[in-house]
Amino acid sequence: MNQIAIDDTVTDNDDKDEAVPLAEQLMKRGEFLRQLREMELADQAEREQTHEEMEQPSQGKDVIHVLSNGKKVLCYESFLKHQRYYDDLKHVDCHFIDFGIISCGGGRLVMEQDKCLGKGGLCWDAAFI
Repeated sequence: MNQIAIDDTVTDNDDKDEAVPLAEQLMKRGEFLRQLREMELADQAEREQTHEEMEQPSQGKDVIHVLSNGKKVLCYESFLKHQRYYDDLKHVDCHFIDFGIISCGGGRLVMEQDKCLGKGGLCWDAAFI
C-alpha cells in the first residue's frame, strides 16, 4: 500500500525505499480519484435502481367508477393496495367512497362527499373509519 508523504516523494510499505516524483504521485492520485468517482457512480446507479423498485408497487391505480349521472365512486380498497401515506386532497373530486363490505355490520359502507358543505363535507382521513 502506498502512502502519500508531505514532501515530494511517496514511500512504499513493501520495504522499498524508492522515491516517486511529484508528477507520478499526482497521476496516481488522479487515478485514485477516478476510481472513487466510478465507485460513486455505481453506488448512485444502485440507489436509483433500488428506489425505482420501491416505487413500482406504489404505481398502482385507484379504481374509480363513473356513474351514469357523472358522479365518481372511489373503490377505497384499490387505494389501500398501494397507499404509502394518505393525501387528503387526492380523492376530493370523488363524490362517493366505497369502503366495501364491513365485517361487523355485514353491509357495504359507501360515504358521500359534498364540496358544497365545505371542509365538513369531505372525508379527510378515511383510515379511521
